[in-house]
Amino acid sequence: MWRSCSAIFTDYTLNKQIVKELGIESAFLLTILIEASDGLADNEGWFYQTIEKIGELTGLGRHKQDKIIKELIDLKILEQKNKGVPCKRYFKVN
Repeated sequence: MWRSCSAIFTDYTLNKQIVKELGIESAFLLTILIEASDGLADNEGWFYQTIEKIGELTGLGRHKQDKIIKELIDLKILEQKNKGVPCKRYFKVN
């Protein structure tokens, strides 16, 4: 089963030092946000990602996403602001 699914997987490379410092889930979510930033950020570096999209890419539920995002914000790695109607989470990777 997994072999047949491998064609749909996207490969990600995680920095070993970041994994060691943040843990595998936080490092993975940060990698996803950096990738999104590279393709979606405005001139000031802000971009949005929905809870659903992050969940689809990482397999992380809302509670786990919120916990990791708070950790990254506390470490000054990430900034977040909420804006728009409906409200969207905007991020900036420092």
